[in-house]
Amino acid sequence: MADSPRSSEAKTTRSGRRVVLDPKVAERLSMLSLTASRAVEGFMSGRHRSPHRGVSVEFVERRPYVQGDDLRHLDWKAYARNDRLSIKRYEEETNLECTFIVDASGSMAYPEGSERTKYDYACQVAACLAHMVLRDRDGAAMALFDHVLDRVLPASTSPGHLAPILLSLSEREPDGTTDLATVMGRMSERISRPGLVVLISDLFGDVTELAKGLDHLCTRNHDTIV
Repeated sequence: MADSPRSSEAKTTRSGRRVVLDPKVAERLSMLSLTASRAVEGFMSGRHRSPHRGVSVEFVERRPYVQGDDLRHLDWKAYARNDRLSIKRYEEETNLECTFIVDASGSMAYPEGSERTKYDYACQVAACLAHMVLRDRDGAAMALFDHVLDRVLPASTSPGHLAPILLSLSEREPDGTTDLATVMGRMSERISRPGLVVLISDLFGDVTELAKGLDHLCTRNHDTIV
């Protein structure tokens, strides 16, 4: 996935708008996928483990039958072998809902006057990952922030959702102060089900406040990447 400095740099069009996803880079991502490392909740059948147990194609284990269990889940073959009633347990698969939280505060404009700032690199990371997520028909959501949330886009699995994500990234110019704790606390309230949260930031700010912000996400069982 490594690219030469010149071929991976953020480019601008004649209108000055930032180009955050080079088609050549997108093509090189075709063999990669983004997968959650813990169970997630989703709204479509997919490739990721769900925290819910139920009838699904993936068998997990058997457990002893207890009164009141649904008889449809009895393992009659196991009963024929050991004369004990047991229940088959399955693990549902689900799609991933991935939320990108991108720092657009003033510190991301470093180095000033450069063709490639920290914000440009942050945009490239978010754009590439969003492209991978939507290509796999998982859900992608995004929010930009400084001390408040900005341009919050709800999750969608539509391939066309990539366009507003790229547009939001390209139109925003880094500005303002950073408040990671407040921003991530508000984001954790907005994300209704456990999923993958990717924070893209230079992390300029108080370490204690950053830890508080991450705690907001972890306590809601999100798989968090910084």
